[in-house]
Amino acid sequence: MIESYMFIPANKKKYIIKSETLADLKNRIFDLEDSIMQKEFEKSLAIISEFNIMETDWIRMPAEYFYRTDILKRVNKIGINRFVIPKFNGYTQLNEIVKSIINVNSKAKFILLIENAISYVEIERIIKEYNHIIHGISLGIHDFTYNTGMLNDYKTLRNIRTNIMLLSKAYSIKPIDIASMNLTEEQDLKDEVIDGYNIGYRAKLLIHPNQLEIINKIEFYSLKEIEDLKSILEYYYESVKGKNALFSYKGRVYEKMHIEEMKNIIEWGKNYYGTDW
Repeated sequence: MIESYMFIPANKKKYIIKSETLADLKNRIFDLEDSIMQKEFEKSLAIISEFNIMETDWIRMPAEYFYRTDILKRVNKIGINRFVIPKFNGYTQLNEIVKSIINVNSKAKFILLIENAISYVEIERIIKEYNHIIHGISLGIHDFTYNTGMLNDYKTLRNIRTNIMLLSKAYSIKPIDIASMNLTEEQDLKDEVIDGYNIGYRAKLLIHPNQLEIINKIEFYSLKEIEDLKSILEYYYESVKGKNALFSYKGRVYEKMHIEEMKNIIEWGKNYYGTDW
């Protein structure tokens, strides 16, 4: 139900080894920025090179390293084509970073972390220019709130998170919800994830395997809701498909666009509840 993007501190082999055992982890982000000390950068890059790189692996580095051709060539040699760009100051700096990376790696794709006011107000300009190579956009909540003086709270930033989600989806880019620092308060993390789900997010940044485990336990829909959707779907295929654009079932109107969503939710329910429909 929620696609995971987990930051893996690249200075610890054991964390990367652990990430290889997480069956539900969809995307690894090797972190050479906030998770490590600057003096550990070379060591961390060397550690990454010892592992098999998957197509869904990403790398986050300090913004200044994206200007260094020697570093970019090493990353390219390792086999990483996907970059998480942090702390860029709006369109102008991002344009410089993207050109620097593309000059070395023409296959590059990007996740952008919006971490200051200028980057936020210029999102649409950025997306219009680079939507063909931007995979996802997320609010870097901690730097963003530090730089703007806003309260570091997902509820306070709900409108900003919603705007990022809408702009991303308008240009067929994946909106990725904020990274939570909450590792122990299970219900608080569940509430945060569900809040993101309710405003349109289907992906989230994570920082720890415990968070992945908690997300996998979230009951997004009850068994009764799944069974009700299954009944609607059965009715659609038996009585409606190919005949009408709209249909009603038990006093409620549905459109064809609801069908795919129902199918996805039912598929989630199969896995979550262990049913065999």
